[in-house]
Amino acid sequence: MRMKLRELNLQSLLHKLKSFSYVDRVNDTDVTVNVELWDDTDDAAMYMLFKQQVGNLVADDILADYVREDITVDELASAIKKVAKEKWVHYLKMWQAQYNALWNVDGTEVRVIETQYGKQVDLEKGTTVTNEQLQDGKSITEQKTKAVSTDYVSAYDSNGQSFNPAAKNETDAGKMEGTSSIGKVQLTNDGKDTTTESGSDTVTDTFNRGGNIGTVSTVRLITEELGLWTSFNFYDFYFKSIANVISIPIWEA
Repeated sequence: MRMKLRELNLQSLLHKLKSFSYVDRVNDTDVTVNVELWDDTDDAAMYMLFKQQVGNLVADDILADYVREDITVDELASAIKKVAKEKWVHYLKMWQAQYNALWNVDGTEVRVIETQYGKQVDLEKGTTVTNEQLQDGKSITEQKTKAVSTDYVSAYDSNGQSFNPAAKNETDAGKMEGTSSIGKVQLTNDGKDTTTESGSDTVTDTFNRGGNIGTVSTVRLITEELGLWTSFNFYDFYFKSIANVISIPIWEA
């Protein structure tokens, strides 16, 4: 015949299960949280509540091994924590959450606008200008008229020449020709000019909003809050999660 949970002495097991720890993330740092659900002085009272909640459930075979001392209380407690601790932590966080029951909107909207500018202008220099004379220069000076000289006989002409008309002498200056070569003239401008403008402008808009935005009436929010805390009891859930591991879903009076 199977035994009920209340017929077994499970107070030492419950004492082991009241303490556990978990790792939480606080300000980007992993923090170990140690939980103790009640003081040692309350062990007897909490065990009475445990039997009141789930004492009529039929014990599973794992408790038979525990009674026969095939497994220790520490081993059994460790097995139960592996199955149920994650749910305990989740429910505890819900239980301890701080919130306003009359608010159905609570949050912050942040919009960041960043304008970046970084303009660079490179002015290349390196132009070569060459002036080249393609052929030798030639200059020609030409006298267009002939030069004329006239000889006159004076009264004192020692040559004793007769008084004949004056003699005329003509000379041709001809042409004068010269050659010149300028060659090449080269101008070079080399290098680079750079103009750089960099930086950014940031504008941040923050919009906070919260409260009852009117989609649900305040009376309904209060009613739902009362219903939540009337039906929600961490210890009821805690005791049942332990019983789910060490019992079968059969109740006996």
